[in-house]
Amino acid sequence: MGNFAGNDFLRDALLQLLRRHYEKGYRLDSPIEMKKLRRKWQEDHGGEELRASDEAVRKAIASLTVSAGGMAYLIAQDVKDWLQFIVMLYLGKSEAIFYEAFFARHQEKLTKAHIFDEQILAVVFEEIFPRFHYGKVYFGKAQGAVPDVVRHEILDIWGEKTLWTYEQLEERLYIPLDAIKQVLGQQREFLWVAEGTYTHISRVNMDDEVKEKLRQEAQNLSQGRDFWSIKELPVDDVLAANYELETKTNSAIYDAVYAICLEADFDRKGDTLTRKQQEDDHVQGKMAQKMSVIERICEYCRSCDTCTLSEIQEFAKGFTKNARHLALRAAAKSMVRIEVDQYVADKYVNFDVAAIDTVIGEIVKGEYLPLKSFVTFVRFPLCGYAWNLFLLESYCRHFSEKFRFDVPYPNLQCAGTVIKRSCDMNYDELQADAVFRANINLDRDTVGNYLYNSGYLGKKPMNKQLDVIISLAKARG
Repeated sequence: MGNFAGNDFLRDALLQLLRRHYEKGYRLDSPIEMKKLRRKWQEDHGGEELRASDEAVRKAIASLTVSAGGMAYLIAQDVKDWLQFIVMLYLGKSEAIFYEAFFARHQEKLTKAHIFDEQILAVVFEEIFPRFHYGKVYFGKAQGAVPDVVRHEILDIWGEKTLWTYEQLEERLYIPLDAIKQVLGQQREFLWVAEGTYTHISRVNMDDEVKEKLRQEAQNLSQGRDFWSIKELPVDDVLAANYELETKTNSAIYDAVYAICLEADFDRKGDTLTRKQQEDDHVQGKMAQKMSVIERICEYCRSCDTCTLSEIQEFAKGFTKNARHLALRAAAKSMVRIEVDQYVADKYVNFDVAAIDTVIGEIVKGEYLPLKSFVTFVRFPLCGYAWNLFLLESYCRHFSEKFRFDVPYPNLQCAGTVIKRSCDMNYDELQADAVFRANINLDRDTVGNYLYNSGYLGKKPMNKQLDVIISLAKARG
């Protein structure tokens, strides 16, 4: 704030004025606000005018307040003392406080103290603790990217506990829940155990003899096979030493086994493992020379932890004129789509397949349902990312045991259909069945509009294709 150099009477009188009339802040550089203040001065001082200049008044108010967003706020000293106490106590063991989390936890007290939002809170902190580092969303002794800071804070308190829940971490840390969820879901060292519950890979007990036994069993299972399931491994010894991680799916156990024992020799896609090719594998080298364009793009996708559709298209432009279409196809085959333009590797999602399939089964009443008909995801188990139609499509393409996804071509409109694996209709037959059940006129315009508007297709089909669908629909009558 600085100290006001003018007379003490003006400073003390302005302090009382601010307390009485400006609990919600004073607009420091507003001429209109200055005129109002002078009127309030007259009212409080029996008609006597405020004789100090505007500049002197502004300087005095600035010395008494903190400024944020063009407003000056009067913060009581006892509030600053309270903030200093709890911050120093917390930062004695941790290194960062996120403004959003701190404000949310103490909102009632802060609001009463005229700290109405995170911006004002940050300014008050900076006045009380000028030597700390201040970022956009956090301050403290830590510096770095937000995910790195959140990861460090979580690991700093993990200790000897095997399991932490979202709620426990949120209660212990001044970090927003969304940031905690994102780091736990994306950092491979944190293993998903159950909904909202994680362990750290360092808390998994596995002695050297068990590790070697699992590696040898993995080699045996891969002999003469292109791929095999990680769930074929005998993990009873690991379960016995890590009883807290046992669940219906034992997801954390298998994730730990892969990360600790198998990652060097095997690639993993869901539960499926394939042996990694050695760099000096001459046969593989010859196969790579014969790769199709789509296979090359798929290989590029598999080499990325995260990427955008734009990046995949840019890569594809090097050897095809049809980069947009092939990039969409390759990304759909090789990665998990979390947003319209964002993809991640399979290892960054934690799907509870049995639970998710159960939820989908409760929504899909017949044999199929257009993707766009899924309008809410509140019942879907957490998986590390926010559920949306893109993520659901990828789940059905790659992970679901009871459902598949089909559409004639990948698209940006979330067109396509979630289909039970027990359904043996091809896509033309499925569309014909949908048209028949809709009881609409079987002319090209009506059928084409229906299939497009209902989300079975991302664009209206050609007349030749419509004729096939209409013929199949008529045959059902």
